[in-house]
Amino acid sequence: HAGGFLGRALAYQNNQRAIPAGKFELLRAHPVKLLSFLDREHYMGAKRHALDKRAAKRLASGRFDLLHTWSGDCLESLRAANHLGVPSLLEIPTWHRNKGKVKKDKTWSEIQRDAAPFPRSVLNRLLVTRQQVMEEYARATLILVLSEKAKETFLIAGLPEEKLFPTSRGVDVGRF
Repeated sequence: HAGGFLGRALAYQNNQRAIPAGKFELLRAHPVKLLSFLDREHYMGAKRHALDKRAAKRLASGRFDLLHTWSGDCLESLRAANHLGVPSLLEIPTWHRNKGKVKKDKTWSEIQRDAAPFPRSVLNRLLVTRQQVMEEYARATLILVLSEKAKETFLIAGLPEEKLFPTSRGVDVGRF
């Protein structure tokens, strides 16, 4: 925001004061709130999919130069960005989803999840799956990683080093 290049931010809620509230579009009154009775895992998955669909729709307007998003929240918006040629930054607060291990495309527990009977099968569609996150990694132009260890887990998983951008979280020691 301070650099003058933030056009719009899409979020669940706005808990900060540095960026003017008018820059935010919130999911405050979105129909996904009707699912708040669900357990946390399914409700959060539903919220992530709702935010992602809204972001993809906004990107389709063609008025954006960059998509900066978080892992687990952005498969549809990354697909839209790829289709439109909009570069993307994927911010990941932890290691690669496979945690530095080589895994099959689908693990036994994921196969069981996908084969669950009704109504569990409907609920499971609300989850953000490992396969969706893997596609996010593949579609992102650049992935922000927070440590050398995190970077290593992405390299083990086969992502090219030039796609990984090491960064770190900082604290304003004068403020805290």
